Amino acid sequence: MIYFGKNDIRNRLRRAACCLAAATTISACIKEELPAPDDGEGQPTRVEVALELPAMEIQTRAMMSEKDDSQVNTLWVGTFLASTGVKSGSAFSEVNRSDQHVFHTLTLDTKSGPSRIAGVANVDDNYGTTDNETLLEDLREAGKRPTQAGYYTLRDLLEVVRTWEQYRSIRAAHINPANVSSFAPNLIMASIYHSAQTSDPAAWNNEATVTIPSSQNGKVTLPGAIHLRRLLAYVRFDIRWEAAAGITDLEVDLKSWRVVHNPTYSYLHEQAANAGDAAWERSYAASNLSRNFESTTRPGDARTYRTFDFYQYENRHTGLDGVTVYADREREHKLDGGGNSGIYASLCPEAEDGPANRATYVEIEAEVAYATTIDGVRVDRTGTARYCVHLGYCEGADEAARARDFNCRRNTKYTYTMVIRGLDKIVVEARREGEELPGAEGEVFDTYEQTIDLDAHYGTFNIQLSNRERASLDYTIQAPYDDTARQIVSSELRAAGAAVEEQIRLDGHYDFYQWIRFRPTTGEEVLAKYKSGPTDAEPWTLEQLRDVAGHPHAAGADDPDDDTQRWYTVFVDEYVYHGTTDDGNEVGNAWWLYVNKDPRTVYLAIRESEVSDDGESRYGYSKYLIRQQSIQTYYATSTVGGSRVAGRALGAEHTNETYGLNLRWTDKAKNAAPSQTETITGSSFVGYDWNPDNGRVNIWQYLNHAGNGRQWETYFAIADGRLTQGEIPARLSSTPDPGVTPQSGKYYLPQLRQTRGTGYNRNHGSAPAAEGGYPYDPNTTDAFYEVMELCLSRNRDLNGNGVIDPEEIRWYLPALGKYTRMVLGRQSLKDPLLDPNDFDMTRFPGRDGDASNPWFHYVSSDGMVLLNEQGLSLERKGVEGSGWYNSAWQVRCIRNLGCNLTEVVESDPVQMAYEIDPAARTVEMTYYDQSSIRQQAMNVIPMHPITSELNLPYKKFQYAREDCTESMAGYNATLIRTTNGNGYVLRLDSKSGSGNYLQIAASDWEASNNDNSICGLYSEEADGSDRGTWRVPNQKELTIMRRGREEVFVGLPASGWMWQWLSCSRFMMGQDTRVAGIYFNYGRGASNPEQQRYWSNGYMEYHNDPVLNRTYTHVRCVRDVVE
Repeated sequence: MIYFGKNDIRNRLRRAACCLAAATTISACIKEELPAPDDGEGQPTRVEVALELPAMEIQTRAMMSEKDDSQVNTLWVGTFLASTGVKSGSAFSEVNRSDQHVFHTLTLDTKSGPSRIAGVANVDDNYGTTDNETLLEDLREAGKRPTQAGYYTLRDLLEVVRTWEQYRSIRAAHINPANVSSFAPNLIMASIYHSAQTSDPAAWNNEATVTIPSSQNGKVTLPGAIHLRRLLAYVRFDIRWEAAAGITDLEVDLKSWRVVHNPTYSYLHEQAANAGDAAWERSYAASNLSRNFESTTRPGDARTYRTFDFYQYENRHTGLDGVTVYADREREHKLDGGGNSGIYASLCPEAEDGPANRATYVEIEAEVAYATTIDGVRVDRTGTARYCVHLGYCEGADEAARARDFNCRRNTKYTYTMVIRGLDKIVVEARREGEELPGAEGEVFDTYEQTIDLDAHYGTFNIQLSNRERASLDYTIQAPYDDTARQIVSSELRAAGAAVEEQIRLDGHYDFYQWIRFRPTTGEEVLAKYKSGPTDAEPWTLEQLRDVAGHPHAAGADDPDDDTQRWYTVFVDEYVYHGTTDDGNEVGNAWWLYVNKDPRTVYLAIRESEVSDDGESRYGYSKYLIRQQSIQTYYATSTVGGSRVAGRALGAEHTNETYGLNLRWTDKAKNAAPSQTETITGSSFVGYDWNPDNGRVNIWQYLNHAGNGRQWETYFAIADGRLTQGEIPARLSSTPDPGVTPQSGKYYLPQLRQTRGTGYNRNHGSAPAAEGGYPYDPNTTDAFYEVMELCLSRNRDLNGNGVIDPEEIRWYLPALGKYTRMVLGRQSLKDPLLDPNDFDMTRFPGRDGDASNPWFHYVSSDGMVLLNEQGLSLERKGVEGSGWYNSAWQVRCIRNLGCNLTEVVESDPVQMAYEIDPAARTVEMTYYDQSSIRQQAMNVIPMHPITSELNLPYKKFQYAREDCTESMAGYNATLIRTTNGNGYVLRLDSKSGSGNYLQIAASDWEASNNDNSICGLYSEEADGSDRGTWRVPNQKELTIMRRGREEVFVGLPASGWMWQWLSCSRFMMGQDTRVAGIYFNYGRGASNPEQQRYWSNGYMEYHNDPVLNRTYTHVRCVRDVVE
């Protein structure tokens, strides 16, 4: 028999202060003398061996729980005769998921004699490969078929393996090494029998043998153990910043990270070589770019760290003898032209690529800003820095040995502390303070006047220049496009004797030059018009701004030596490239080449510019830095990872540039009320007929409604016939926004008009006292801003005719359906609607959905509010805002990509990123970026907060034909194994009219969900062969099903009832652990007299009220489809 541990073993890895590189500490094995062999080799025997499991301490949200990372679902044990290498016995064991015992038994019949005993945990739903030709032939003869990628299941490999040599050749395969978060609670663990524990990493490579005696018709208990070890390492980075000497006001915005040379393979049996070294060119990959950072603290350390973590297979390398200090680790061989080669001199003696150059490293990108002093004058320094950190730097008795350590070992936890001290200084700590990293590279500019950060839409603001500055104007433009950044340096073009604009056209760079324009204006807060009429000339280009004589600020102001500072309005185009014409019809536009890119920048009035010898870094000194974010999208922009690129997609801005305004709806019905028998779809209001998916048509309808009109100036604040600069109310400038607060309280947009009504000064609820106790509404008067007009400020009167034409509605207020899709793609967005890492949850009330949490609530163009702190919960506001005190502060404007913008159509022109096949009952995440897709198929998803990566859909999943019902019980006569504090048993709807009478929290539902006690019983096959493959959906999967409800849900209740469907996700703020789900309300009580029949998202609710208790609970199971 074989013993093996399960789940809750409390072993720990020792933690070092900065980097842990020790083997797992496991409780001691029983130490007894081996019984002497009595019958020689090859006699039938029955053997009993102990297996001990490793455990890693839970550290962050991304890391698995201790229970999950030690979970064993299946186990294989095999014995091999030492003399011949032939397999003498093997057995598989299935594990009951709910069994919490430390040891289990498995009967294994084998042969006596000197043997090697190997064990592998979690052989199902994991994959591997081999280069052993005899094993490949055996697999073919056994009828085993590989996947399209050429991988076999580990079960197939271990069923067929016949010799120790074959076993040693088996490599576990990471099916998607581009995603370092794709490991489920089914981690592969493996090792062989050892008579005692070892702390020497090299000792695990030994092929230890044990003499198995004949059992003499009994059984033999061996004194040692198979110490199972995960094939993975766990790596965590903790990043903080502190100002170096001579700088102040240091701000760091971490943008992204990725893992480079992530191993695709790992041997089951530990060996001296890496599993991918033989075919190194195709055995290592770079991970997808991740923008997820978590805010953490350490025990006894009040400082805040920004943290990310990941799992990877082992990857072990040793640096060359000449590497003696940390600074040597990141040096690269140089190319003949002076640039970096990507081949590290610390690992490779020559500039030749090879397996030695495949040590894993992490690339981190950050935007850094601080103040410094140059010649006694304060200047603002800004830049984008790229940091490279090779893993390792942990093992060894002295600095030189640690500097040569590039190891990332299996079953080991590593923690790196990284300290950023400026744009050229970084410290990586591993056991102790390290050297300053010389390899930090990027663009660094000192700006002595102003840095202006813009969103992806049209931007408008004012700057000051003198004629002297204009006449000597130099500028540098960086414009990322496709895989490279187009760079225009005016001083270099001028030095070469070129006519600058002509040369830019010849270089094919005019699109990357013309997106910034200028006109003179009369004052700091007064914005010039882009065009005063259809025949008005285009605003000035940069070269025209430089031409003082040909383009004076005003008549007579053409002296190039004049130092008088004058105001100019700057017009920045949206971050879109149209090609030769911009007529609004963007069908066929290659939007994927310019979305999700780094910001494009213009440095104005540059005094000096320097480039490093290797061309990797640039330094400049300018008066203004103008920086614009690219459009962000959750749609795939490449076919890497199996995604497809959609023709028509959706883009979004990054920040809310109407934050803090008193937002209300005023527009009522635009059509007559429908008949009472009409089925209302989506989130539409009875009597209001707003489109639940197409916000652009909602805005068009609003503009054409009687009393509104389509004149641009109707919707903006006008002073002396001019537009004015947008700004937030002064009293709210210190109120915290979970996202980005605009600089100096200004928006680089025209100021919207205010509207005055009656009853709009509701003052219910209040912000936390710690934030100054501001009342809920930003404004306690009747002045407010109309919700439907908010995104007009992101657009522009492009032809100057004063009329809002269809092709000028580029950016618009989303309907709730589009907000939903943005939440589904949150992990792919640089700035999602809510990023839990961007704010301190303790500043806000301890319960999701509280009326005092307007920071998280988004208004929509179909009269709805998204309660984003609950993930996807909705609230029905009605369109007349004066009747609702609990409004919202947030908005996020969006844009169609690749669509014809010259027309406004009722049907949504944007291609959905997922596809529903009603016949197959499948949902495929066809066009989603890989970061928004769960990469690992799972039979059960444990209970989790809505922000967890477990709350992601798999690439493709199937929904069940029908709901689970009470008649399927088979589990203590109920389907949900719990009672609440009053003793009520939570039951599924049996259609018996019993209803529910309690409130449900995650703790009530968790045991049943995690044991899969409901969906684990569900089956659609007559023979029950699919039983155990179904599970409870997460919130995002369930929401997709709700959005496609006509294909998914049938037989809905009659009037007077509400049905709700449970997910395995819970809310995340404070102590709120309510279960997230969806519901269909058909006039239950008087819950909403305006809207008697509607679908919604929310928390699962139960009431003792005699009317509201008419609520039935359902579960609709799903399963991942692996192809």
